[in-house]
Amino acid sequence: MTNKDHAKAIILCAHGSKEKKYEEDFLELTQKVKNKIKKNNVFHCFVETNRPLIKDCIESLWQRYKNIYLFPLMFFDGYHMIKDIKQEVEYQKKNKKVNIKLVKRLSLKEDLFDIFKEEVSKKIHKGKENILIVSSSKSSKVNLRKEIGAYLKEICNQLGIKKFFFADSDYLMVDSLIKSKGDKLNVIIHPIFFFEGFLYKMILKKFEKYKNIKTLRPISQYEKVIDLIVHKLET
Repeated sequence: MTNKDHAKAIILCAHGSKEKKYEEDFLELTQKVKNKIKKNNVFHCFVETNRPLIKDCIESLWQRYKNIYLFPLMFFDGYHMIKDIKQEVEYQKKNKKVNIKLVKRLSLKEDLFDIFKEEVSKKIHKGKENILIVSSSKSSKVNLRKEIGAYLKEICNQLGIKKFFFADSDYLMVDSLIKSKGDKLNVIIHPIFFFEGFLYKMILKKFEKYKNIKTLRPISQYEKVIDLIVHKLET
């Protein structure tokens, strides 16, 4: 066993994707966080598909660092958060005596609300009827419609947007609305994905045939989000 001569290691953990752009986005985010923290103790791992996986990343670091902080790039306490991330952290603590702490994930309402209320406001067209459409990953463990709905409702109330929709379950309704309103309608799409992976690209493709569509970028591409992640890691 080597001496643990480093104070702490930070691991950013993402889901993983076969999309090359997803991995590129994640590595870019990791580098930006590392640059802002001004230390070389920031590492990355994936839940599945890409490498290194969570377990492999932890096992490559625990002998060299006294403390490990794992930051999950997840929005909800879904299957991967509970089964893959939390359980692995607890396993490492109990069975391998690794001093590892799970950093609280970002919350839509508590952490990201002000940032994306501002971003949505930039897409509003004052001379048209504005609607907000959201797209996110699915979960069998979380009532996403309820959780995201509360987030969207508050954004819409504060910005004067009359309606919001879910891209998948409300698609036929949105399609009918866009066709009937035409140029009188301004459609704002808010994909709730950290990176430009398959699901993000799918939502772009789904709505590319319509006019007057304004789409927000993946969450990680906003500088204020990166600053927020850094703040959570430094406190």
